[in-house]
Amino acid sequence: MRFYLPITSRELLDSALPQRQAIIVAPDPEQKDLDDFYEEAYSQATFDALALLLDRKEETVLPVRIILCGTIGNGDPTWDDVESIMVDDNLNSENILAVIAAQTQEQMDEAVEIVLDEPLEWFDREELGKLQQRFGA
Repeated sequence: MRFYLPITSRELLDSALPQRQAIIVAPDPEQKDLDDFYEEAYSQATFDALALLLDRKEETVLPVRIILCGTIGNGDPTWDDVESIMVDDNLNSENILAVIAAQTQEQMDEAVEIVLDEPLEWFDREELGKLQQRFGA
């Protein structure tokens, strides 16, 4: 099963993954093309990552969306299950700060649209150390 787990930049520095519900895509033997399911799950994860930042803004090192991607069997994902890490470019941090600072629903909607339009950068699991240094390890 494929998973997508939004985390904060501070959680990227932890030795264990947070105990949070990951978005899981379980293959259906009758379904030949899973790309649509993976794309929908990834899209939901990018939104959930932004929502997580809004809920835990005081816990973040840098306001960026981070999504861990990988494959699991049963149970919760661990660092060993992570295959790739999707991270906002630092330039999108200003857009995320605009979401956090929004005073009206209209400002919030506009800022969220800008954030979600920005693609995340892909990093291999082997680059975890580099990302941890970027966020203060």
